[in-house]
Amino acid sequence: MPGTYAAAMHVLAETAQRLPAIETVLDLGAGTGAASLACQSVFGSEVRLSLLDDDSALFGEAKAILPDATFIQTDLATKKDLPDADLVILGYCLGELSETDRTAVLERAWNASLKGLVIIEPGTSPAFSRILLMRDLLLKLGGHLAAPCPNSQACPIQSPDWCHFAQRVERSAIHRRLKQGTMGYEDEKFSYLVFSKTPLEPAPGRIVRRPVHKPRLIEICVCQQQKISVQCVTKKDKNQFRAARHANWGDAWAGDGKADLPTL
Repeated sequence: MPGTYAAAMHVLAETAQRLPAIETVLDLGAGTGAASLACQSVFGSEVRLSLLDDDSALFGEAKAILPDATFIQTDLATKKDLPDADLVILGYCLGELSETDRTAVLERAWNASLKGLVIIEPGTSPAFSRILLMRDLLLKLGGHLAAPCPNSQACPIQSPDWCHFAQRVERSAIHRRLKQGTMGYEDEKFSYLVFSKTPLEPAPGRIVRRPVHKPRLIEICVCQQQKISVQCVTKKDKNQFRAARHANWGDAWAGDGKADLPTL
C-alpha cells in the first residue's frame, strides 16, 4: 500500500494542476483505499469519496482509514450503473480484467466521470501496452489528454522501451521486515493517464527519465513535439539551469529544445 499510495499522490497532484476543482471521487477497484486516501491529501479532507471493490477483507482495511467514505461492495466487471463523480479513478485494477471487460469498464467509468478520469497501472511493459490501448479508446470517446502526454498524437516511445515514472518511498523498519528488504527505500514504478472532459492546454513537455547531473551540465530526457530527445542544459542559461536542478522524473518541462542530443 505505501507504494501505490505514493504513485497515486504523484498522479493526483498532477491531476489537481490540470483539472477543475474536485469535490467527489469514485475509486474503482479501490482495494485498501490507497488512492482514496491520497485524494484526501491532495483535494482536501472534505472531498466526498465512494469506493468500489468486491473484496470484503480489503474493504475492511479501507473502512478503518476512511470511515466517512461510501463503500460499494460489488464486482467491477458486472457493475453497470456506476454513480457519477467529478473524478473517477481506476488504480492498479485493469490488469485483473479480461480485454472485453476492460473496455466495457473503461467506457462506463468515462461516462460516470463529470470532470476527468485517472488510470494508474504498474510501471511495466505489459501494463504500458494496456495504457496505450486505453489512451486510444478514451481519445475516440472524446476525451482530452491532461497528463502525462504533451500531445494526443501517436506515442513516440518505441518498443522495447515503455513510458513509466517512479516515486521513491521511504521504508519504515516494519515495512522493511514485511517486504523482506534491506534498503531503507523503494522506487514504485508506474504508468498513468489523466483525461479531462473538457479541452485544456497540455503540458509543454514531460521528463521521461531521471535527469542526469554532470559538472555544469544537466541532461533532461523529454517527450516534446512528438519526439523523445535529451536536452543539455548548461550554466550559460541561468534560469533554465536553475529549473533543471530542481526538475524530477515525471515533471512537466518547458525547455526550449536547444542543444539537443540526437533523438532517441
